[in-house]
Amino acid sequence: MFFLSSKFIWAVIAPSSLMVGLICINAVLFMLNKNRTAKRIFFVNVAIFLIIGCTPLMGHILNKWDSRYPLIKTTANEVQGVIILGGAIDIGESVRQDRMVLNPFNYSRITALTHLMQSYPDKIFLYSGGNSYFLSPLKHKAESYLAESYMRSISADKGGLLLFETQSKNTFQNAALSKQLYLDEVSPEWPNQKPWLLVTSGYHMHRARLAFEKQGWNIIPYPANHSEKAPPLWKPTAKFWDNWIKIDVLAHEMIGIIAYSLTNKI
Repeated sequence: MFFLSSKFIWAVIAPSSLMVGLICINAVLFMLNKNRTAKRIFFVNVAIFLIIGCTPLMGHILNKWDSRYPLIKTTANEVQGVIILGGAIDIGESVRQDRMVLNPFNYSRITALTHLMQSYPDKIFLYSGGNSYFLSPLKHKAESYLAESYMRSISADKGGLLLFETQSKNTFQNAALSKQLYLDEVSPEWPNQKPWLLVTSGYHMHRARLAFEKQGWNIIPYPANHSEKAPPLWKPTAKFWDNWIKIDVLAHEMIGIIAYSLTNKI
């Protein structure tokens, strides 16, 4: 129920959805000859549209948000294993093309995974990712299944243990189901004394860390990437759609943290 309700609520309150809603309200007001009110809303729409889309403001805010977690250097002896959160693989395109196709926004999780598997070949690697589509004909496909053959090709004959959690649909389930998988497949001893590297995108790290620590995981954040440094605030930018994606991403994380706090998931 939490998953379904969160998908519905987000579809309504996402900043881009709210902007579309304001445009629709504006059009209705003009049709009803409420011209004075319609004009006010129109100018507000235009101002918001340009501030978010044509200035580097959202880039600066997102960069501040995810740069709170710098990359921490560790050695193999310091960690128990590595957890990689799903979101890097485009499930639909991967199935359609019959090969692993990366999500252009989160692909860095796979590049970080590749580096870590080469650096720590004898460690436990746990890939956590199910199918988070709300309506999908691909219910039998989980992201972890798509990542499995790739990870096994890297770790062949290197001695590391690979685990694949295939049921999670959100970050809370990533943490809870990964813990259960570890207890079932590796050891009933909990919590681990050594920390785990948690690999996810920089913007997602805060919510992910809180969710995993709530389940008792000992975590060292390992951000797969950070947002690019935005240009000076006075300098206009042509990255219009990128900026709207950024405000949706930031709002999604902030609302997610509030929702997880209210439901005792962090």
